[in-house]
Amino acid sequence: MRTIDNKVNHFLLSALLIGLPFSKAVASLAVIGLLVSSIWNFRNLEFSKKDIPYFTPVMIFAVMVLSVLYSSNLSSAWDHLYRQNPMLIFPFIVLVNRRLFVSDLHLHFRYFIIAVSVASTITLFFYIVPTEWTVQLTNQFSFLKPYQIPTKEDAFGAYSPFLDRLHFGYMIGTALLLQLWWIANRGFRWIQFIPLWILGITLLILGARGAQLGGLFAVCIWLIYWCFSLLKNYFSPRMTIILIAVTILFFIFFVPYLAYENVAAIQTRYNQLIWEIQTFRDGSYVNFSYTHFTSIRRIISWQNMWTIVVQHPILGVGIGDFNDVFKSIYSAQNPDFPPNTHQQFLFYWGSSGILGIVVFCYSFFVLLFQGLTLSLGRNETLLVSFWLFFLIVFLLD
Repeated sequence: MRTIDNKVNHFLLSALLIGLPFSKAVASLAVIGLLVSSIWNFRNLEFSKKDIPYFTPVMIFAVMVLSVLYSSNLSSAWDHLYRQNPMLIFPFIVLVNRRLFVSDLHLHFRYFIIAVSVASTITLFFYIVPTEWTVQLTNQFSFLKPYQIPTKEDAFGAYSPFLDRLHFGYMIGTALLLQLWWIANRGFRWIQFIPLWILGITLLILGARGAQLGGLFAVCIWLIYWCFSLLKNYFSPRMTIILIAVTILFFIFFVPYLAYENVAAIQTRYNQLIWEIQTFRDGSYVNFSYTHFTSIRRIISWQNMWTIVVQHPILGVGIGDFNDVFKSIYSAQNPDFPPNTHQQFLFYWGSSGILGIVVFCYSFFVLLFQGLTLSLGRNETLLVSFWLFFLIVFLLD
């Protein structure tokens, strides 16, 4: 019976990882199946101190539940809790099935990398073909996201056929780091670099700047790992550190410069960013269709979220009232802009107060502490690179 359970859970987990970059519906059904299976197998679970990190996201959810007590809009509160339920569900699923996850970790990661690479290849296809083809295909196949002809090519990123650009960018960044982990485990083979090229090029044209910046700095963690592995046997510790520092600085400055000079999508996207900020500083943005300026929308979002924190620093406004208070601030200060939350840390602080931001930071930094060990191996490098990637993403989105 246990073997059958493992096969079912393996199938469900595979469906989840393969379905993630294509369909939220397929992924949701797989999660429901894993949850039911996990509840059934919960009776066989044994806890230990090593399992404590699994529960840190649950603490965030618990704090949000507490904030419901001083929320007046209960309908919005339950809606928020429903959207945040993965912090309650996934730790439970992973904890119950941790042996299965660990035993097939390479295979599950491979499924996810392949799935995201296929979705990236289709995205590149739509980027290359004429606009007429894209319009015709997206109108013909309902499972593809509607295509809107851009007013300016590449200014707001490439068309993403399955998910919104931001979420797809985060998946590409995650798959990119997993592929580097795979290479570190299996060795350097030319075929392993094909997914890297596909994922890297797609991320460049996609325009998800948070994922681009996060990916740039997260890859530096892997450069440190490989440089240290190669140089430690030939140079003194001091010289090794100097060479690694030079390599990282070269990578951080040269790679973006090279991409900016040679990739039209990157140049157009970041020229748009610079121009938007300039118009915001001199006030001339009002002369344009500024509600589509994503850079300005982020700046305004950060300002308005900080206003909530300043006004309610201790308890926050409550998860149920966050949307209402946020919209009222927008209405008073920036009525022409749609309310957007573009900062994870400020969201938890503004909605759940000091306790919310402390618990969120603790939960997030546990991942870093798990990776910062005396023996920085491949798994620890992956953890630290994940942490840095999502730190930058959480700060910008």
